[in-house]
Amino acid sequence: MVYIWESTYIPRKEGVYTLIMQLAKSVYVEIGRLGRHKLLKGIYVYVGSARGRGGLHARIMRHLRRIKSIRWHIDYITVLDECTIKAVIYDLTREPDIESIISRKLMEYEKFEPAIKGFGASDKRDYTHLFKYIGDLESCYKDIALIFKDLGLDPKIYYVEER
Repeated sequence: MVYIWESTYIPRKEGVYTLIMQLAKSVYVEIGRLGRHKLLKGIYVYVGSARGRGGLHARIMRHLRRIKSIRWHIDYITVLDECTIKAVIYDLTREPDIESIISRKLMEYEKFEPAIKGFGASDKRDYTHLFKYIGDLESCYKDIALIFKDLGLDPKIYYVEER
């Protein structure tokens, strides 16, 4: 079972978030129209937004559930036994293009490698919203927080633990 610390405090409002995930081993994953891809063991970052009913709280809680229907590209990864969501960094915003702006920023950093072309970006013209991080978890958290701050956002982090 997965728990998120202070999950009741994640607002039910619009916002942007990053899921920081760790793959315990390399896996092949079939992702709808994107086809079959190999994801190497390591840390991955997914950039998403929550605009619908329930806002950030509903979207993040859905991502944390291992058992769910496959709706978005990220679902193909978060249902895997090898995948553990380590943290979520988010902020409230109604900026309609912020998820694309963050993804483009990540493309500029050599520590963030684009993982799968078109992933999470089928409704955008972005290259991808999934990145492999080259470094350790603490550095990943700091780097993402800095990117949020550079964009005028106020990053909040929730660490996820498995029990």
